[in-house]
Amino acid sequence: MNTIQLISLLAVTLFYAIYFQRQFALRRRGIRADRLGKGQKERKTRRVEAVLLAVSWSMPVAQYASILADWGCAEAPAWFGWTGVVVAFAGAVCFGLAVAAMQENWRAGIDASQKTELVTRGIYRISRNPAFVGFDLLYIGTAIAFPNLVLIGLTLVAVTVFHLQIRQEEHYMRTVFGTDYADYARKTRRYLGNS
Repeated sequence: MNTIQLISLLAVTLFYAIYFQRQFALRRRGIRADRLGKGQKERKTRRVEAVLLAVSWSMPVAQYASILADWGCAEAPAWFGWTGVVVAFAGAVCFGLAVAAMQENWRAGIDASQKTELVTRGIYRISRNPAFVGFDLLYIGTAIAFPNLVLIGLTLVAVTVFHLQIRQEEHYMRTVFGTDYADYARKTRRYLGNS
């Protein structure tokens, strides 16, 4: 195993460890954070969440297989792999900061039956969706480090579906939090930066 494989494996494992640790920690408090495809939802929301769920379970398999088998472009220069590693690690860090800022308000998916607070602290000052940015960076970084058709294809689908999910969640947030969310959205960009 080469250094890029080893560090990529660390980045991907760190990311998923954060994800599952938060899921289990919230479950111990009686909070079901995994709401993808669950609860009463509009048909469009349910469809987007079903695809998101499928991609979310397929991507780790593709990532680990790509890293462990070193499925990539052999002709790519080393800096290409290192760029991917840095982007993937940035995704893990971004996701970790988002989960930490959300505390008990973190959910995967929309569920009107669960009441949460509007979180605007921490990394949410520079992005309305830093957890999704973290996913995007991890997926894109891994695809850069190990460019193969499966990983690139899943990454393109994932980034597209994440964007659709973000749009649905933003609509939901406007409904639930009204002017507080509208004010926040005016000050903070969907992905990165202040308005």
